[in-house]
Amino acid sequence: MNDHETQANTFHVAVRPVQPADGARILTLLDQSRRRALNFGAEDLPGLLASEQTSGTVAETGPLLWGFLLTTLLAQPALPGETVERWAVLRGCALLGGWRSEEALPGLWEPVAAALRGRRAQAVVYIAHAEWLHTPLLRLGFQISDHLEVMQRGVGIDHA
Repeated sequence: MNDHETQANTFHVAVRPVQPADGARILTLLDQSRRRALNFGAEDLPGLLASEQTSGTVAETGPLLWGFLLTTLLAQPALPGETVERWAVLRGCALLGGWRSEEALPGLWEPVAAALRGRRAQAVVYIAHAEWLHTPLLRLGFQISDHLEVMQRGVGIDHA
């Protein structure tokens, strides 16, 4: 992935590939940001950042982290002679307040998409639990492919 620049208000924000050393700054951003979507626990972050299956970006101006986006490459098991399907899961994304998602997400996403294409991923899946991320992902070409049904039952009620 190449470094990219995007505009955040009047600052030039540099976007670069995520590195294991970015973990502490990502955790700080998660503490500061209202716009965050995570499909992992904070304790899993060092392993994700060190994994060769992870593709991600961070956006920064000097010491300030403006955002990050992480994906994990997965392979669907195949029978002998079949083609292995490779796909990725969007594991996490967060943006600092003041940086519009319409501005931020393309800059964070494009280098990740290029890296995933280079690794022959066919698709990226996101389980849409963060409402703020829904519209920006649709603008990036994500499509709704399924709806989940959530079932709930009280534990103190006898339903027999």
